Amino acid sequence: MTDLWAGFWHKAENHRWSAVDEHVLHEVARAMGWGPERWLLELGGGRGEHSKRLAEMGRCVAPPIIYDTSKDANLLAERRGCEAVPAMAIPGHCAVVWSYGLVEHFDADDRERMVRNHFVLATEMVVIVVPARTWTRKLSPPRPEVPWQRELTAGELLAEMTLAAVQDGRSWRVEKPRAFAPLFGLRHIPDAVYEVLTPFAERVLPGNLLIGVARRV
Repeated sequence: MTDLWAGFWHKAENHRWSAVDEHVLHEVARAMGWGPERWLLELGGGRGEHSKRLAEMGRCVAPPIIYDTSKDANLLAERRGCEAVPAMAIPGHCAVVWSYGLVEHFDADDRERMVRNHFVLATEMVVIVVPARTWTRKLSPPRPEVPWQRELTAGELLAEMTLAAVQDGRSWRVEKPRAFAPLFGLRHIPDAVYEVLTPFAERVLPGNLLIGVARRV
């Protein structure tokens, strides 16, 4: 997986920040809530920019921790003020463990293991963001520099997170994954209009996402 992503981080267009990124993190921050004393760990954190912004939104005091197998990504994350660590150095007190666009890049067995790792490492909350399976995604041209990915339905994400929670052995409440359409998340659209548009957009837009949340009880 490391070699497959090597070329991705060397392309300037893959480092752009957009309104879509901001809206995705707004949704994650809303689920995560405010918690200045909490440690934030992102699996497959890439350049670290998402976790850095999310830590600001949640007013976390400590820099976010990034685990990624790409050396290029780790270097970028450290330059952005994140703490990039190898697997054996991941601390055991990370309150929130999350990922954005990670687990869909693995086949079924590896994906199950990856989802389970979120629960093993988290002490309070797990948040997983993945692309939702909509018919229009089939119309989107593949990106050759991005390794294979398989979009998930809400039912599949719920089943995999529930299984991981049971295997973890601690008490978790796994919430029903919620779909949202970040392409409609622009700030100039009033909230009332956005709430009306979303149920339609989330069924057809190729940029549609699912957010799955589990909380310790």
